[in-house]
Formats: sequence, structure tokens, C-alpha cells
Amino acid sequence: MMSFQNSSAETPRNVIITGASRGLGKAMAARFAQNGDRLFLSASNAASLYKTMEELTSQYPAALVKAKPFDLSEKGGAEDLGHWVLEETGKINRVSRIDVLINNAGQFLPGTIVSEETGVLEKLIEINLYGAYRLTRVLLPKMMRDRAGHIFNICSIASASLCQWRFLQHQ
Repeated sequence: MMSFQNSSAETPRNVIITGASRGLGKAMAARFAQNGDRLFLSASNAASLYKTMEELTSQYPAALVKAKPFDLSEKGGAEDLGHWVLEETGKINRVSRIDVLINNAGQFLPGTIVSEETGVLEKLIEINLYGAYRLTRVLLPKMMRDRAGHIFNICSIASASLCQWRFLQHQ
């Protein structure tokens, strides 16, 4: 189970959260901000993301909160997010490490295999799988060099029930 408590209160953690503008991502960001950690947040909706950043900064002034929108459904979006995080953490401290990466961005488009539009599955895979994969590929080499950090991949319960639900609709 993920601990939101920082065992080293003197050193804020660098925490990256995708899908951070609402729901579970926003709730996790608030918990880390409460601890005074340094947050690097991303979501595809710029207005919601910046609103979340303002709320967290106002409510938890001890936390450093940076945010930038990226479209993780595009290969370049996930890679650009990774490079932005590396650049921003490097500005804080040359030896700054990535302590927590939470791949939370995702999308669910309801439908059935026979009724959904062509390309829905591909779009879901781009965001829900490849986005996390590509971002992790950019950040993991630094985490491995530093011999530090944790990666959490969040997925919706819909992923567990989706195939079963679609199958049962056609029996």
C-alpha cells in the first residue's frame, strides 16, 4: 500500500502524477501536498489542471506545485512530460531524484465491440497503456541511476470488468 507520509520530513519528495486535475489523481496530489512534497502534475485539460494547481498551492503553501498539460495519447506528449519533469527537478537541485511516479491518466469510453466506432480501442490503449509506458521509459533511467523511487500504475476497475461486461451483453 502506498504511504503518503514522508519518512524523511526534512527532504520533500519529488512526486509526478498524471491525470492530476480531478478524481483520484487530484486526491493523491492533495495528500502529497499536505506533506509539503514537490508535485509535478499533468493532465490533458489545461484549465482543470491549473485550477487544481491553484487550489493546492493555496491550501498547502509549504508544497511546491508545478503543472503543465500534456496529451499522453500522443507519443510526443508522454515523452515531453518526462523531459519537462527531468528539467524541472534539475532546477531544484542537481542531484534531485524522482521519488514517486504515479501513472494515473486514463480514459474509459463505454460501448460494445460491435457498436463502438472504429479506433476506440486504439485510443484507449494509447492513453491508458502507452502513455504510462512512454513516460516511464523517459524517467526510469534516472530512477535506476539514483537507485531510488517508486512507480505506481493506476487503472480503472472498468478494465477488469470491461471484457466480461461486453461479452455478457451478447449472450
